[in-house]
Amino acid sequence: MKQGTLWACVVVTGTACGAVADVSLPATLGDGCVLQRETDAAVYGFAAPGEVVSVTPSWFADQQLEPVSVTTDTKGQWRVTVPTQGVGPGPHTLKVTGGNTILVRHVL
Repeated sequence: MKQGTLWACVVVTGTACGAVADVSLPATLGDGCVLQRETDAAVYGFAAPGEVVSVTPSWFADQQLEPVSVTTDTKGQWRVTVPTQGVGPGPHTLKVTGGNTILVRHVL
């Protein structure tokens, strides 16, 4: 009986630990955020360890640039820099993709 209980705990724990973590951003990188223009802006957050995260700002389409991608570290942390543009039409969006997709709107 004790062996069955132990096995059930291992199965439950293994399932919980094996769950995929959604890509997430800090509160400072939410709708309405402001990025410094004409610089390399840091975009960072969390996801499952070893997950590939891609960041695609809407202004990349105008410049025909590819998304910026990175693989998270062993703690699930990631960070990329994206070149920002000068004065121009806006507001913009920032799409962050991994196991899920986050669309940050009204980026200035």
